[in-house]
Amino acid sequence: ESEEQFQELGRAIKENFDGVNSFLYTVNYQKKNGEVFPGETGVYYLTNDTGETIGFIGLIRNISDRLEAEAALKRSEEMFRVIFEQAGVGVVQAKATDGTFFKLNKKFLDITGYEEQELLGMSFKEITHKEDTEADDTNMEKLMSGEIDQFSMEKRYIRKDKSIVWVNLTVSPMGKSHHDSEFLIGIIEDITDRKVAEEALIQSEARLKEANTTKEKLFSIIAHDL
Repeated sequence: ESEEQFQELGRAIKENFDGVNSFLYTVNYQKKNGEVFPGETGVYYLTNDTGETIGFIGLIRNISDRLEAEAALKRSEEMFRVIFEQAGVGVVQAKATDGTFFKLNKKFLDITGYEEQELLGMSFKEITHKEDTEADDTNMEKLMSGEIDQFSMEKRYIRKDKSIVWVNLTVSPMGKSHHDSEFLIGIIEDITDRKVAEEALIQSEARLKEANTTKEKLFSIIAHDL
């Protein structure tokens, strides 16, 4: 360990000599081959029959793997935070028990027209179009029972201003399995423009078909008269 860390550990041992039974201290140690590793040092004080501290025992544990795991978890959490906040689609974290919103990104707020504090505590069912709730419930039941790992569906949300927004929703558990997942993660893509275009195309084709039918009838009448 470095001279400075050695001195800090020595001071800690002296300062706690008559105050506590034990304490933990993390310092860097150096192996014989020169390799440095982080060590969690446990200092346990020894007392005589009168309770007077007469010495201590020091136990050292290599915590390299633990620190690496903690650093990896921190990087993973930071990556998730960045993706969550900056994603070009809506992202929500909801409680698996009742679908209550727990965390929301800005894009989802834009899609629904609500403020964050207005949605927190609300359930996704509360903003789902009533004609889509049955399919929603069926998918959720299959997900939570383990019948499926995730689901995607097109559905409608009712925005705060009561207008309708079409979305493509993908839901999956946040965990290794549905059994141990406290939360669900939802990815929401606004597909309103596409649905409007599809409906316009359907109506256009219907009008064209009607026009062709009318034209054929007219030609038939003309041909008959001739």
